[in-house]
Amino acid sequence: MLSTILKKLGFKVRRAKFLDSTIKEMREPMHVQGLPSKWQNLNKKFYKKNGLIHKLHKGFYKINFKLTGFDKAPIQSLFIEAKKVKYVNKKIANKLFNFSKYNYNNYAFSLLKDKNFLKKLKVLKKLEDNA
Repeated sequence: MLSTILKKLGFKVRRAKFLDSTIKEMREPMHVQGLPSKWQNLNKKFYKKNGLIHKLHKGFYKINFKLTGFDKAPIQSLFIEAKKVKYVNKKIANKLFNFSKYNYNNYAFSLLKDKNFLKKLKVLKKLEDNA
C-alpha cells in the first residue's frame, strides 16, 4: 500500500531486506553502543550476559546503556526504500488522494468548507434565532 502511494507521488521504490539499503548508515543493525555492530536479540538473557540494566525504579527508568544503529530486527526490518525521482505538485497529489471519489476519509478537512454542512448550519441558526 505505502509503495503504491509513494510511486504515485514520484518516488522510485525498491524492496529491501534486513540491513539492505543504498544508504550506508542504514545498513548498521541496532545494537548496544560499545558492543560489536551485530544484531542480537535484546532479551533478558542478553541483558544479564552483558551486565545491562533497564528497569523502572521509583517511577524512573534506570538504564546503563545506549542503543545505536538503524535496522531494529530481521522481523521488523525496513521493507521498502524510496527515492524521489519525479516532482508531483500538490494539486495533483490532492486530486489523487484527498479529493478522490474513492477517499471517504474527510476528517482532515474543515466542515466550514463543506457546502452541505453550511446549509444545515444556516437552518439551525435560523431555528435558534426564532426560538
